[in-house]
Amino acid sequence: MIVTIADHTTDVDSRHFKYNFPECSYKYLNKTCLVPIPFHKDDDTVTEQAQCDEMCKSSIRCTASIFFDGVYCFLYEAPVIFASYEIDLNQCIEKCKERSDCITMSSPTVSKNKCFLLNVTLAEISVWTFENNRCTIVEKIC
Repeated sequence: MIVTIADHTTDVDSRHFKYNFPECSYKYLNKTCLVPIPFHKDDDTVTEQAQCDEMCKSSIRCTASIFFDGVYCFLYEAPVIFASYEIDLNQCIEKCKERSDCITMSSPTVSKNKCFLLNVTLAEISVWTFENNRCTIVEKIC
């Protein structure tokens, strides 16, 4: 027997619980750009992504890192939770859908394959935004 109460479905016979959370909706914006600025850039000591990741782990401010162009290690802080210069807009959207902590996603269209995921709404971000039609920002509304 299956019993549904609010958003929860309970299989009474086997006592397994299934949660039917409502599907998220997505708000797309193409007139605002959101480009996080790294708080640290290293172009002297880091030579690979693993070293860049270690540098991030050793910093209490760092929440995401990118090793770019074989030279630069960029370190980002909250509210950035993921950063990549290697995935396109559709992959970026999918990455945000996969992460429950992702609320806002930004992908500058002029710089193909850049992706930033953030754990706050666009309204909560006071820096890094500017009017421009060369970005796609997606807000997840659940």
